[in-house]
Amino acid sequence: MGGVFSTADLFNLGGGSSYLINKRMVKRLVTAGILARCQKGVYVTEEFDLWVLASRLVKNGYISMDSVLARNGLIGTLPTLHVSVVVSGKSRKPICVQNKQIDFYSIADDLFFPLILVNAAFNFNSIAFL
Repeated sequence: MGGVFSTADLFNLGGGSSYLINKRMVKRLVTAGILARCQKGVYVTEEFDLWVLASRLVKNGYISMDSVLARNGLIGTLPTLHVSVVVSGKSRKPICVQNKQIDFYSIADDLFFPLILVNAAFNFNSIAFL
């Protein structure tokens, strides 16, 4: 899970018999410093994976640009404190959690094309090149 949990994940792990018991358990974990609240319904551990968080926060987006280039060793060093995410449509404000930042870059819907996972390799949809 990369140190990233939704409220539902925590409720399932906690196994409390009621919503109120589970809610109290999550509050105790946050108070104890084991978890930190990122957004409504999303919690992270101290050593969370920023890429996992970015992927869970944005359903229709791609980790892109400098983040991917750096992770593949093409520029600089591995970005552990910053991730760039491309989203279609409306722009979003950056998210900062525990001194790690996710920046969102918006593009027009007609420029946003799907990627298809085939045999663990991404292939661009042929429609994107028309």
